[in-house]
Amino acid sequence: MSRRTAAAAALFLAALLFLGYGAGRARIGAGFLDPVGRVTAQDEAVYSHIAIQMAASQMTAGGEWLTPVFLGRYFLYKPPLVYWLPALSTRLFGVSATTLRLPSIFSGALIGLFLFLWIRQQAGSARALLGVALALSSTLFHTLAQRNLTDAMLTAAMVAVVYLLHRHSKLDKPSVAILLGCACGIAVLAKSIAGLLPAMIICLYFATAPKQWRPSLPRLLLAVAAGAGVALPWFLYQYWAHPRWFWAEFVQVELLAWGAAAPPQTSAEGQVWFYASRLWVTDPWLCLAAAFSIPGFVWKLRQRGPSSVLLACWIAVTVAAPLLFQYRNATYLMPLIPALAVLAATHFWLPEEPKLLAAVIALALLAGRAGSLWAAPEPNRVMELAARYCELDRGNELIVVSTDDEFHATVLPLDKVRYAIEGTGQPPKGFALDFRQMGIVASVDEFIDWKQHRPRFLLQLHQWGLEREDALASVIALPARGDLARLVEASPQHDFLVPARLAESIGHSSHQRRAGPAGNLLLLGLPHPRTAPRRRGCRM
Repeated sequence: MSRRTAAAAALFLAALLFLGYGAGRARIGAGFLDPVGRVTAQDEAVYSHIAIQMAASQMTAGGEWLTPVFLGRYFLYKPPLVYWLPALSTRLFGVSATTLRLPSIFSGALIGLFLFLWIRQQAGSARALLGVALALSSTLFHTLAQRNLTDAMLTAAMVAVVYLLHRHSKLDKPSVAILLGCACGIAVLAKSIAGLLPAMIICLYFATAPKQWRPSLPRLLLAVAAGAGVALPWFLYQYWAHPRWFWAEFVQVELLAWGAAAPPQTSAEGQVWFYASRLWVTDPWLCLAAAFSIPGFVWKLRQRGPSSVLLACWIAVTVAAPLLFQYRNATYLMPLIPALAVLAATHFWLPEEPKLLAAVIALALLAGRAGSLWAAPEPNRVMELAARYCELDRGNELIVVSTDDEFHATVLPLDKVRYAIEGTGQPPKGFALDFRQMGIVASVDEFIDWKQHRPRFLLQLHQWGLEREDALASVIALPARGDLARLVEASPQHDFLVPARLAESIGHSSHQRRAGPAGNLLLLGLPHPRTAPRRRGCRM
């Protein structure tokens, strides 16, 4: 093994350890992805629940590994990579918060490796170390690389694409074109239409790079064929197996409503200020270093070198995409962070002997940020109570009132979990399927008199191609004051987890009361034996 290969391997291992340290400290779904808007990581619990169900099933039984299922119903908003890789990880290493997050941690380390290789070729090892440190010390980057979410996987595929173009801009070998296409296909399997961003970078580079550095059209077509071969089969299978559900949820809701319409936002800020403020708050040093690198980069770009043009295409696409996409989300900044790290590391001014200084800056960045990056997020007391309930090892159905637990209860080894949600239990019309009509969302009266309503809702599910009865009444709507008290009174066989802000609305009931942390409450109904022994721990 050469010294350069050994250095790259050591860098990858160091990045893996840096990102992996403390990855299991935060509970699944805990913490904030957007520190300004305080948007939680609720999606992580949803994706992890699906991955756990996949891992527990047989790979050939009923298509569980092909069709994601959340609380009994199909979940076709996102392609399967964010479920497949964590499911495989838990099959190999057991179910835990760390194993569910291992694919994202690995993706983050891969990003660090590609950045190191790119920058080292252009500016030497010291600056390469600086670029990796700028990326890994970003709070947003570190957070997303430690969560079972789509962003780290998408970004890793994107960085792989731009690195391949950097090394082989003309795609002289068919194998390189195939690898490039496969990376684009993986990006689509990671994050749906956002996975087309690497392909957009390729197209922009093809249109703007000097002719002598452009890949040929046949090579691009070969890459397109390889990407389609990787990405299309899953989408075609879903359209064949679940045509109505796939078209309604993935195309009409996810792509058209959330992507092209005017979805409900978490913030009233404008697009530019929203993303600029989040980028500054999560990594001011990267922002400053990138800003001071712009003059040198513009000078290099005028020379039309392939690497400079490619970096400009990368930055242009990753800046334009979140600004044009209707829904605002701080996680959409993730693909931009490695691009800014390359910009800063390759064009930031340093003295004539930059090696020692760049290494010192890199180590200082990592050391200065390590404490805050590895600190556990603010504790979620409802999650803590859910874990305590799990340790009681009861066989009753648990009804979690509200989603204050960020769906954390769904990843715990409980026999059955339902949610009772204030309001109608539905987002604005057009931004989700009509789960109320299907009986996936039920009223309190319907749940109380379930035997009467069950046949009608089963027929509705059958018409949508869903044959699973466990999806029914997985959410109970509480639109009126007093609905929660009626639900508790009429359900002596169910257990309830009630957040503190709703505890006083229950009134008297026959349930056994157990106070939890911060005023949260457990209501234990008549005991029921578990259907199967608990096979894993409750601390997730």
